[in-house]
Amino acid sequence: MKTLFRRILPLTALSSFLLSCDLFSPSAYAEKLTPVDSIAVFHNMIDAYNTLDKQSFYHSLDSNEFLFIPEDTSLGEEYSVWDFYAESTLTYSMFDELENDYRIPPLILQVDTTYFSASDTHGFIYANYYLQTPIAAYESLSGGLELKIHKRGNYWYITEWKDVPGETLYVAHPAAEEDTVEPIDTVDTIAPWDTDHNWSDFKVYFKTEF
Repeated sequence: MKTLFRRILPLTALSSFLLSCDLFSPSAYAEKLTPVDSIAVFHNMIDAYNTLDKQSFYHSLDSNEFLFIPEDTSLGEEYSVWDFYAESTLTYSMFDELENDYRIPPLILQVDTTYFSASDTHGFIYANYYLQTPIAAYESLSGGLELKIHKRGNYWYITEWKDVPGETLYVAHPAAEEDTVEPIDTVDTIAPWDTDHNWSDFKVYFKTEF
């Protein structure tokens, strides 16, 4: 199943979401989920970034199986695959640094889901992202991500996050013809940005500096 849509997740969206479910109670939250709703764990992860919510972020990842795969694993040891412990440690440093030294929320994250598929126990999400940060060397980040999620017990978790070049996921619509009744000259996904860094670089910065 392929879904194309643009989603910006502001703080207000998180507030309304929090009113409808308890992010910190897996059993209660799982009661609201069906297989297609497994994408909610992805939304929780994005919301956590935009609000610097450490607990919500950790809650989205499988602490037993999670792996992060940087975009370029040939850049040295710091760009090799890392586990939940490394991910949680660097994310804690990231959120703490941004919360203490910059405006809140300090990140502007836009994500376009280009592919989503789920069964009763597993799911796959592909998306483009564009991320702005207050850190000068990493002011603009872009690329793509591929997530694997699974259901353990009654709850969904992200088990693998692979950072990939955004152009591999980009999908554009053809330009509208002059006699077209409804215009189709829109693009539903984020066009690849020409940025110097990606999300992997941003993570490695916090993984090595803090």
